[in-house]
Amino acid sequence: MSELYTGGPSYCEIDPTRGERRSLRLLIVDDDPTTRQTLAVYAKRDGFDVEVAADGVAALAALRAKPAPIVLSDWHMPGMTGLELCAAIRQEAELGFVYFLMLTARDDEASLGRAFEAGADDFIVKPVGPIGLRARLTGARRICEMEHRLSMQNHLSRRHNTELERMTRRLEHAAMHDELTGLYNRQAMRNRVGELWGGVAGADYPKVTCAICDIDKFKSINDTRGHHVGDAAIRRAATAIRSSMPASAFTARLGGDEFVVLDTESSPRRLAEAMREASAWLADPAFKPDALIDFPIRLSVGVACTADDTRSEAELLRVADETLYDVKEAGRGHVRVRGDEGDGGDVAAAA
Repeated sequence: MSELYTGGPSYCEIDPTRGERRSLRLLIVDDDPTTRQTLAVYAKRDGFDVEVAADGVAALAALRAKPAPIVLSDWHMPGMTGLELCAAIRQEAELGFVYFLMLTARDDEASLGRAFEAGADDFIVKPVGPIGLRARLTGARRICEMEHRLSMQNHLSRRHNTELERMTRRLEHAAMHDELTGLYNRQAMRNRVGELWGGVAGADYPKVTCAICDIDKFKSINDTRGHHVGDAAIRRAATAIRSSMPASAFTARLGGDEFVVLDTESSPRRLAEAMREASAWLADPAFKPDALIDFPIRLSVGVACTADDTRSEAELLRVADETLYDVKEAGRGHVRVRGDEGDGGDVAAAA
């Protein structure tokens, strides 16, 4: 079976068993049957796969049906001339590379200039003998094979670039996402914070609601059930949090069992209710029980919002974190809000 290069017209076949290039396709165009037959015999002797056409219109149709890398065409033909055929081929990029040899009885500079302006690569002056034809076709073959090698190199280069782009996207994703949960990671959170506060100056500050939470008694889960169960608990918590948050929320795993949510559109009460929904889901034993997680998971959550006393990103994160520790001091398993709405107490128990 032959191996075809599919990056363009497949006129160059390679025999994979011997690594030899098979015969090149040659299209001979001439309105004179005797000339067509004679040229075809000469070319076949030199190893070309020959097809013939009686005029330019038929030649163009043949090329569209099956492209050929070399065209040998008479100049003067009824209907579409050789010059017109050459110009038409150059206008159709889907035909790929075509080496055009013009067959002419003229060898004056003006005529040759017109042929080259139309896009011809070379010319043969009539009458044509086997040696002269062989010389011209050998040069044409050499050019076609060089073009084929360049096309292959470009094709491989494009594939290489595509693989590099795909690898770059994977690396960029890995750099910004947590491997265990698929959530954004700490670095991505820092980038997001930088975006939110990057264009702020003076007394202005972005309106951001922040929730920080962790899994209650997570160390005990690791110590008594094993780190693989702890990892499963983190994944389960991540799924519940991600599924419960508003579409506008940015959710990240800071590390360990700690998560953060940033939202520029939700009020503290709205984000707290979303966290309560995630907490209730996790606390329900019926929440997709499996061999690893057959116990309820509880969250403690602190919510804060930017206000006059929490303008900077550091202040906002600090206040949310302090609120989380207030929840832990009060017995864990609750969602508590502090922020510009004055919600100083618990929204509800998380379990």
